[in-house]
Amino acid sequence: MAIALGAVAGAGLRWVVTTAAGSGGTDASLLVVNVLGTAVLALFASEHPWRIPTRARALLTAGFCGAVTTWSSLAVRTASELDRGRLAAPLGWLLVNLAAGIAVAAMVRSAMQRRVGADSHRGTP
Repeated sequence: MAIALGAVAGAGLRWVVTTAAGSGGTDASLLVVNVLGTAVLALFASEHPWRIPTRARALLTAGFCGAVTTWSSLAVRTASELDRGRLAAPLGWLLVNLAAGIAVAAMVRSAMQRRVGADSHRGTP
């Protein structure tokens, strides 16, 4: 049930971002939801100074992040552009999404590791 609740929230946010972007902002909205979902996933999949119940973690990671991100839409859009003979733009956009996702995941994980290290030196549980 927790995953389903997270999925409803994630899908709702994805719909809001995609709708706000309009038909001309499809690429930008894909980037926004993928980077946002990656940041949230990296945050809650990292070692934490807080105790997060298993169900809450499932709600946030598998539920919310699974529904808000849309790597499958990005892959289909890229394949569609490649079918039309376009090469540079779709592959470039795919690389931008991948690089942004990896960068944000690395930044979030690094920040969490610093936070965990700082808390352990202060004796925070």
